[in-house]
Amino acid sequence: MKVAFAAVVFALLVFAGSAAAARPTLRLVATSPTKVSGAHFKARERVRVVFDLGAQRFVKVVRASNAGAFTTSAADATFDRCGGSVLIRAIGAVSGAATVKLQLPACAPNP
Repeated sequence: MKVAFAAVVFALLVFAGSAAAARPTLRLVATSPTKVSGAHFKARERVRVVFDLGAQRFVKVVRASNAGAFTTSAADATFDRCGGSVLIRAIGAVSGAATVKLQLPACAPNP
């Protein structure tokens, strides 16, 4: 009985760990042009990527690979290094969303 209970607890822990690891992730790869890569999305899932760069907004639709990964860029998207914020969000139809948010430092004023 103790062995069966331990096996059930072990199985639940393994399942919980794998579910936690399956959350989608997004990371900034380059800033000019703005490029991101995503991972842990469902295989072949349609993912909408929204680049909100303050004055500019771009939306791309990509398809995740069989491994649940993708890389995309907004070729015309660049952001000012001084002040403001950058928000990039990838929303999977099944997997959920992942976000990259950068708060850009204020630059010193010109003398």
